[in-house]
Amino acid sequence: MRKLVFCFLIVCAAIGCAVPELMESTGFHTANHAHALESDPLPSWVLRELKKYPIETFLFEVGKSRGTGKEAFENALVRARNRIATRILLSVQAIILANDSVQYDMVREHYSAVLEHYCLESQKFPALQLGGLSEQNLSINAVNEGQYTYALVYIRRDELKHLYAEQEQKLHREIDRMLEHAQNAEKTLDIKSAEEIYLQTYPLYEALKEAEIIQIGAEYAPNFSEALTRLENAATVTAGSDVLMMSHRQVIKRVKELDSDVIVTVGDIVYATAFQLVTQLISTPVAKVQLEPLTYKHDGLICQFSRDFGKAIEKQLGWNFVHRGRGFMATNFDYSRTNEEKGYRLSGSCWENGDEITIRKTLRDLQTGEFLASSVVSFLNSQLRPPLVLVPPNYEPFRKNKNVFKRQYVVSNSKDPEVITPNERIESRLSPVGGLEVEVWTDRGRSPEYYIDETMTVFGRVNRPAYLRLLYILADDRKYTLLQDNYYIDSSRVDSDVEIGTFVCAPPFGAEILVVGARTEKFPPIQTYIDGGYLFLIDQDPRLAARAFRGEDDRGMKRTPDENHTDFQYNEMEVTVMTMER
Repeated sequence: MRKLVFCFLIVCAAIGCAVPELMESTGFHTANHAHALESDPLPSWVLRELKKYPIETFLFEVGKSRGTGKEAFENALVRARNRIATRILLSVQAIILANDSVQYDMVREHYSAVLEHYCLESQKFPALQLGGLSEQNLSINAVNEGQYTYALVYIRRDELKHLYAEQEQKLHREIDRMLEHAQNAEKTLDIKSAEEIYLQTYPLYEALKEAEIIQIGAEYAPNFSEALTRLENAATVTAGSDVLMMSHRQVIKRVKELDSDVIVTVGDIVYATAFQLVTQLISTPVAKVQLEPLTYKHDGLICQFSRDFGKAIEKQLGWNFVHRGRGFMATNFDYSRTNEEKGYRLSGSCWENGDEITIRKTLRDLQTGEFLASSVVSFLNSQLRPPLVLVPPNYEPFRKNKNVFKRQYVVSNSKDPEVITPNERIESRLSPVGGLEVEVWTDRGRSPEYYIDETMTVFGRVNRPAYLRLLYILADDRKYTLLQDNYYIDSSRVDSDVEIGTFVCAPPFGAEILVVGARTEKFPPIQTYIDGGYLFLIDQDPRLAARAFRGEDDRGMKRTPDENHTDFQYNEMEVTVMTMER
């Protein structure tokens, strides 16, 4: 991205606040609970109500919405429900990320449709709709100024686990019944019917994976080793069991054996994908279908051929498609309204194992969370004419920067130290809800793609007064560009979302990253130099650049002590940007 055109910078707004779920897996322990509540921006009368729901026993979230009345309560409920779903998904995602075995990618791919990594990163709006949740309007009968409505959703952890254990067994029985029909069709040489029945089990398998994930994510402090073993066993099993006649991997393999079509062109991939999806559907979707780009593995990076593949899928299926990246109401980033406008979501990912490429697509009902259909199409890239190019040339440097700038959340309750030591740091993909939050997105959501001369508009928000630092990591050797430093968002501008600036897509092209850091205290000075009108960081080594961006030295994260600030918080957010030629 080049030709930066900054308008004004006002970054604000909350996505709904709630009390943190202090999980040992994220570095928190019960001893931190009191401080977390003290620093939480929720009103005291809300905090008093939440004491009835100890986090060891209950899974709960509080949603916050501006205004009063039924609509405000419904919006607050949507936010709270989304936050619980996100917390469960990211908790399990953290467990999988802890896996450094050779099975890592296999586990990630197996659960990719459920975890919705791309949707989580791009919108923070998971399709997962949890059952059994109770709800309460906390603003009723409360001394409230009338500016906001607070909605509580909650459930006992054991109750949620039991609910989805029963769902898991129900799905096992239904899958077994369908597999028996498919195998009987094979015995009578009705290959077409057998293939169709096997395909119709795909959404049931995805629902089964979701039930497995919810049971793990519902635990207060899951044992990482045991949970990871459960996930690995489910993802890698190839033999039958007492419960299932065949695993999902076995069914996918059997469908490929029964299908005589040979894939040698992108058109063949599109046809096979559409055939699998349509075979599973009872009827053609009548509501709008939100079409998400194909992403590469779990990076959130859009595949090089995503746009062409998307156009071909649209033409082949003929559904009522809409694009998140077109006509996206960025200045009204309201999750519930977004959901109302788009009835379904068709998302997908691309996985690579040597020469073999697998493309997965999943259709979900955003209102109910139901898996309607999914497709798994595998082929050898060397047989395609021409072979697919999945990632840009700068993919390896991009991955290195993604790892170095992995999201961090830092909390300290001490006035005296000048630095935050590593022991005080919490590195987690999910910051404690209720603490400092920073959100950033573009006019095409998060993880967008832009072609030459297209304009990207960036928006953002925070949920409490904070100082912001914006860094853009370019695709060329001059990597780290400082866009904004120590822009202060005061209390009068909290709970709003406003345009940050606009950027025009220009060479060089590739995978780029926008990183936004937020602190409750000023950032220390950072060393830069000017080149062509841009401020570049002196430290160009990835680790040194990340430390400079965050305000760290050899001792830790530097502070600017202020008697008015008894607690210190830091949070980070990033957007992956794919820039390409036409």
